[in-house]
Amino acid sequence: MYEPEKVVAQRLAKGVSQFLVKWVGYESKDNTWEPIENLAGCEDIIADFKEREKTRVAQLEAAAEATRQDKQAAAAAAAAAAAVEFAKERLKAAAARNGGETAERQSDEEDEQGGAVRTSPRLKEKKLGRRTNPFWACFDDAGAEEGKVYCKLMKEDGTLCKEVISIKAGPTGMRNHVMYKHPEEFIRLKPSEAGNEVDFAEIRKKKQGKVNAISSRHSEQIHKAHARWIVKKKRPFSICEDLEYHDIWLVAMHGSYTPPSHHLVRQHVLHLSEEGQAKLLAINTGLRAAGMKASIAGDIWSDRNVALLGMCEYYITSDWEIKELVLAATPFTERHTGVAIDEKTKEACVKAGLSHDVFSSVFMSISDNGSNMKNGWASFNRAPCCVHTAQLSVKVYLEHESIKPMRVKEHGIVAHFSHSTGIDGLGALQLSQKECGLPAHHPVKDVNTRWSSGHDQMEWFLSDEFG
Repeated sequence: MYEPEKVVAQRLAKGVSQFLVKWVGYESKDNTWEPIENLAGCEDIIADFKEREKTRVAQLEAAAEATRQDKQAAAAAAAAAAAVEFAKERLKAAAARNGGETAERQSDEEDEQGGAVRTSPRLKEKKLGRRTNPFWACFDDAGAEEGKVYCKLMKEDGTLCKEVISIKAGPTGMRNHVMYKHPEEFIRLKPSEAGNEVDFAEIRKKKQGKVNAISSRHSEQIHKAHARWIVKKKRPFSICEDLEYHDIWLVAMHGSYTPPSHHLVRQHVLHLSEEGQAKLLAINTGLRAAGMKASIAGDIWSDRNVALLGMCEYYITSDWEIKELVLAATPFTERHTGVAIDEKTKEACVKAGLSHDVFSSVFMSISDNGSNMKNGWASFNRAPCCVHTAQLSVKVYLEHESIKPMRVKEHGIVAHFSHSTGIDGLGALQLSQKECGLPAHHPVKDVNTRWSSGHDQMEWFLSDEFG
């Protein structure tokens, strides 16, 4: 008969709690995992195991907390020492800059005594007066220019921050700096206020009642604003049905408004489109009546089996302001031939209030140098896109036999740093920059269809920092 000696471990297997049992007279290699049903009458050894586990976990947590506190104390000491040295450097620089005047003015504010900074009564009074904001503890103004302070917090790499912050408009700049650059310190200095917790589950239970419900007209106006925001910010129609998005409106409107479904969003998007087309028609009708011609620019965009003929319209008002309008974003299911582009363009222009004879109502049309666009807009007084023309010209230069090998190597170097972010990739680059006292300067990616990106990439290699 097997007799359990003790329980040495516990685990959860497929939702069932199991204990690793050491058996009397057997070695540890013979230990077995047993469910609680197989350990009837072994409550004492299970209780002993849980007590030992509780003690072991408490010891581990105590050791981890002690280690954390030691690291925190060491970091604080290092930060204080670095801040003192940095303050001394700033005072010397200020004294040299102002011929000793600044040093005399601040000599009663800061003095090293056994590695600590002594605060003068005048500075104490100033801090107790207007410097009550908790974020002042993270900054130092010794040796700084008037209206500016230095951050004395440590960065993640263990170095002093030293960033200069303007305080002429108050402590907002300091708070924002700590919030973005030192988030853990921000949480410590400005914890969430008690009483601001939101019980979303409880709020969702409250139904919209007649007393607090807003008018149907007001509700429709907010629905339309939703639709406009979704289109402008390129968000999915279904975002209004997300539970967390609903929570925002529940809290803001106290349950008096419910965001629209995606069906309502689509309905209002179509209404906005109708309004936009009517506005475009009125503008172009007015331009034609005044004898003015607009210019258009367009191209065909394809993505995941969806193609659109996109066109923008440009005109100058009587006040000499340049206006830009979306003339069309027409689905293009046909082959992208010149004939099809010609037909689609004329159809869109007529719908927008321009003449079917596009040449008579359009001053100039701009497109890229693709053969289909050139053929499709040949009768519209077409001019080539200067950016695309420059791209084609630069491409000829970059493909030259004396340039191309170098560009291939540059692409390979940038690709390595882009795909390798560890210590042998981008991390190594940043470490080298730090050791050389250079600012962080990430590699620039090159996009084949944008000549300016190739220029920026070559500038990255040829800049003084990497020369």
